[in-house]
Amino acid sequence: MNDNIKTLLEIIHKNPDLPVIFVFDSIIVSEDYGRWVAQIIGHCEVGEYATYNERFYDNREEFTDDYYDHNDEILDERFGYNRRMTYPDAEKRYLKADIEANKEAEARLDKYLDEVADRAFTKAILVYIDTPVEIEEVEDENV
Repeated sequence: MNDNIKTLLEIIHKNPDLPVIFVFDSIIVSEDYGRWVAQIIGHCEVGEYATYNERFYDNREEFTDDYYDHNDEILDERFGYNRRMTYPDAEKRYLKADIEANKEAEARLDKYLDEVADRAFTKAILVYIDTPVEIEEVEDENV
């Protein structure tokens, strides 16, 4: 038995109440076809995941970055945040008091994004499925 399968069985045994989520490499499911071949050759772990905007996330920073990018205008207005005040030349264009106020707005925005991530992420057993190495594809005949 493959070491990753042994690890998976141990993790399931230690965490019987957690859902098991299979995370497929995009190469496996990139075509419009009914069945795919895959293998547990990636790693298994207790982690967390979220789905948003038809994407899967197992990294909170990627999730909050994408969530912000998708909702930036609304969130900037709600929190009074101006991204341009973080640019390197901001001190030449804005008052110091405005830059400080913007840093406080950014901290409130970051806290909000962390709260969104807390609601979105679910603890689970993550099983990473990769392209099989032992399965060979049949080649076409040279006619």
